[in-house]
Amino acid sequence: MEGRGRDVSFGLELSGLSTALVDNALACIQRCGNKPISLHFDELDQGITALDQQRRTMLIGLVLAARELKRESAEKGTPVRPVVYLRSDLWDELQFSDKNKITQSASLLLEWTSANLKDVINLRLRTKLGGDRNWDAIDDANLMRGSRQKWSHIVNRTFLRPRDAISFLNQALEIAKLRDPGVLKFTNADIQGAREPYSTYLKSELDDEIGPHWRDWTEALQACSAIGTEQFQREEFVEEYGRRQSKHNQVAADDALELLYRFSVIGYRVGVGGGGSSWVFKYAEPKSGYDSVAKRFKVHPGLKEFAKLREMRTAGDTISWDELSEEQVRDLLYLPPTDQS
Repeated sequence: MEGRGRDVSFGLELSGLSTALVDNALACIQRCGNKPISLHFDELDQGITALDQQRRTMLIGLVLAARELKRESAEKGTPVRPVVYLRSDLWDELQFSDKNKITQSASLLLEWTSANLKDVINLRLRTKLGGDRNWDAIDDANLMRGSRQKWSHIVNRTFLRPRDAISFLNQALEIAKLRDPGVLKFTNADIQGAREPYSTYLKSELDDEIGPHWRDWTEALQACSAIGTEQFQREEFVEEYGRRQSKHNQVAADDALELLYRFSVIGYRVGVGGGGSSWVFKYAEPKSGYDSVAKRFKVHPGLKEFAKLREMRTAGDTISWDELSEEQVRDLLYLPPTDQS
């Protein structure tokens, strides 16, 4: 009877929510002259410290109410197009009877790629600078270390989110203006100089995203900093994390690695065909689950400067001479340092 009582209560709440949405939407339509309108429900994860049952019920209620609003407004001849924005990890945690039907017929998975991120940047450039200005017009075309294009260098440090790419470019723009206020052309030095302030920005973003779920997550990042390299072994992390774990931090080392992966702070290494290997990050491959037996991990490149990490190559990796600093070349060739006196 207790479960039935909750169902009845939820049904009444959902009915009330649907009625309120319909009434207010129709009132807006009348003011707009009976033109179709769109209602957008965004930032629904704000303030959610844990997706408990009450919050799951609220999100499910909103999704079902939006569907009911669309149906009822169409019947009344005044169509309303409600759009509910949810992170995919939140959607995955919701369970209700019509979820599969809605997923198949009324949902759209938004996935960002390097190409459509560049489309967003090009649109902003045309809006702000006019004409047909695009990324190519502000890139001096010189390749960065490892023969990598600047855009690839930037995207590699983002979570494939527009706000990340925009933040990086804003940092680079400030540096470019100091170098030459009259000409907007990004040089390699501009991009390199933007990495440290951008890395601080990304850490702050992660504070907002991870903090409500795990307030002591920086202890895990400190452990990565203590290891000192972008890549690390599980055993190294367990040792360093244990040294820094405070008494009120109840997250064990193995659970800490899983949480860091969940928020794309780290990725893990997997073997691929032909004897090679690759890194799996949650933001790039949302459907890839965490590998609880993974041995090797890598910190996201965007955090490299904040965590003060250096690169480390694994056996079998190839490296070109232009990727090496002068100091690294001298170490490899056993050359004495240049006399600076």
